[in-house]
Amino acid sequence: MNKKPQPHDINIEKLGRAIFARMQELKLSYRKLETACGVKYPTLHHIVEADVDSVTIPNFMRLVKWLGRPAEEFINGAQAETLKLPLFRARVSAGAGEMLLATDSEEFELLPSLVNFKKVAQTYLVRVAGDSMEGAGIFDGDLLIVERAEEAHLGEIVIANIEGQMFVKQLAREGKKRVLRSANPKYPDAIPFPAKEQPIQGRVTHAIRQFPTR
Repeated sequence: MNKKPQPHDINIEKLGRAIFARMQELKLSYRKLETACGVKYPTLHHIVEADVDSVTIPNFMRLVKWLGRPAEEFINGAQAETLKLPLFRARVSAGAGEMLLATDSEEFELLPSLVNFKKVAQTYLVRVAGDSMEGAGIFDGDLLIVERAEEAHLGEIVIANIEGQMFVKQLAREGKKRVLRSANPKYPDAIPFPAKEQPIQGRVTHAIRQFPTR
């Protein structure tokens, strides 16, 4: 950040929403958050409730560091920097698995708020081909933000390599077995999860859609 922020420049409401969302995600109490970020419980409560006009700069910097977000994101009138992430030219299939594998990529810029700063090096983008995940809000042509991972929780949307074909599917369970399931009744058959392989290539964290313009 080129200019040092002043307390009155900070968007308290936006900062409070981000803190509360992260607390919910991590299931943290205010006391545990106090230990984690070094900001006192009463101050944290006031920020989340947005019943203060400002926060000290040292506390603000502690909080954005804990959030893993750029300070500019919470400064009124500041322009946040963008991140450059690899966008793989090959598409992942949200359908029956038609895809030509490729490893080349190009850079794509997006706002840092969409990425977990602690996992930037493990994050990449890929575009969707097909309609099998429409029920999960993922449509043909969408851009997916993916964190590299070899495991995922049931219900998460994952990128999986099945016999050389890359799919975007939801990790689910049928009986005692894990499967990869579509989110469209046009594709009722789940893909069996390979017993002796690790097909998961990453977890999808966001879908970005560009609407056509005239």
